Amino acid sequence: MSKFNDRTGEISTNNQGCKMQIVSYRSNKDIDILFIDNNITIYNQPYSVFNSGEIKNPMFPSVYNRGYMGIGKYECRINGIMTPQYKRWESMMHRCYDERYLAKQPTYIDCEVGEYFLNYQNFAKWYDENLWTNDVLLVPDKDILIKGNKIYEPDKCFLVDKTINNLFLKRVINKGS
Repeated sequence: MSKFNDRTGEISTNNQGCKMQIVSYRSNKDIDILFIDNNITIYNQPYSVFNSGEIKNPMFPSVYNRGYMGIGKYECRINGIMTPQYKRWESMMHRCYDERYLAKQPTYIDCEVGEYFLNYQNFAKWYDENLWTNDVLLVPDKDILIKGNKIYEPDKCFLVDKTINNLFLKRVINKGS
């Protein structure tokens, strides 16, 4: 007969630097982990991901130190391939927060992603709800509706055909603001 080693209450820090605690230990293959700082519980994980620190906090700003995956049904990859929602979200984050990109594209300096869209789950849901065709590549645009807008937010942007969006971009580059 093996001795049950209940690890409930054990505290550790994951590889992101987030403090976590085992709140339920059913077996070494089935534990619930609480991320203490933001009171988020991840269920049914193996003890090995807790012990190694590999378990990720879905609310930790891991994308350009601002965006986070959130909790929900949307994945960033399916069978190793980036989802359309994630591609558009990551690209939006890239345009606003990648320092090397901003050095090459100064028109994006001072642009930002609103609080709601920093959560990938929120953006992906908005993307799916606003997708109007699968025939062309649609991208989120923040400044066709509101000239000079610098914030990607649900009520200030919409999905537009990338070709059309590029026409607006070329017009600004060639003719100024």
